[in-house]
Amino acid sequence: MKSQLCTLPKASEDLLDDIVINEARYILEDMDPTAFHWGVYGQASGMTIQVDAFLKAAFEWAPERQGQAWLGRIITATDGDRRQLTRIAKLFFEEVLVPMRLRASERSHKFSPKPSIDDEVTSPTSDTSPFSSPKMGQILESKVLQNYAPSLNGEWLRGEGMRSPANSLILTHTIRKAFANLEICLAPSNTQHTYTVKNYVRDPWLHRQLSGLPNVTVRNHCDTDAIADIGLPDPRILSLHAALTFIMQTGGASRALDRAVRDARGLSCLLSDGSIDVRTLFLLEAAVPKTSA
Repeated sequence: MKSQLCTLPKASEDLLDDIVINEARYILEDMDPTAFHWGVYGQASGMTIQVDAFLKAAFEWAPERQGQAWLGRIITATDGDRRQLTRIAKLFFEEVLVPMRLRASERSHKFSPKPSIDDEVTSPTSDTSPFSSPKMGQILESKVLQNYAPSLNGEWLRGEGMRSPANSLILTHTIRKAFANLEICLAPSNTQHTYTVKNYVRDPWLHRQLSGLPNVTVRNHCDTDAIADIGLPDPRILSLHAALTFIMQTGGASRALDRAVRDARGLSCLLSDGSIDVRTLFLLEAAVPKTSA
């Protein structure tokens, strides 16, 4: 599907990235509080997403400077118009975060009975991260993310990069679900292959289990040369996942999506195998931008 966000007007490519980034930052800092309403069509329980906070997170947490400049050119071209800025936030939300959350929701119905927190995925090559499956690979190949994280190009994503065992994670079921839902991430640090655990899980019990975790340093513990050649996870993937997690947890985006998923399940739209076709319901969603007074 063609990206609407990528077709929006942009500031001239002749402007230096530094100028564009500074101008976009000024526009976002000067922006009045604005929100848009988002939910499942026909349901009255949709929620609002704060455009100003959401866009600031998307801009400031861009995993690459070139990607920040790309988003900055779209923001700068609005000249601060709230309706246009609202449209940018809505399109970023719908073209990136919604598909990822729906993919995670679809997967959550495939695990029955639900394992305990101590049950681990047995294979490092399993579909254990939100980025390793074919469907998620298609999402990552979207034009938005190719501009937002340009070093993760389509050729790399389709090839060994995305499907490499090095970029899979061995996680317990509950932590894997939180990782896929963009509720927990490994944020980059100043030390290579060392990450800070960021915990946004709303489930009180799991939040307590994850609270206070130290920094994670990824190391190779394999004894055999064949396995040792697998390598360590690509920091660019974890940086992108961390950026999307920070954005999801800003401005009410995560709560709006959680509410919409619950509403979609309540409508009981079933596929032939008995699972819930939440994707179809979200294609019917009615997101009507409205600014706060």
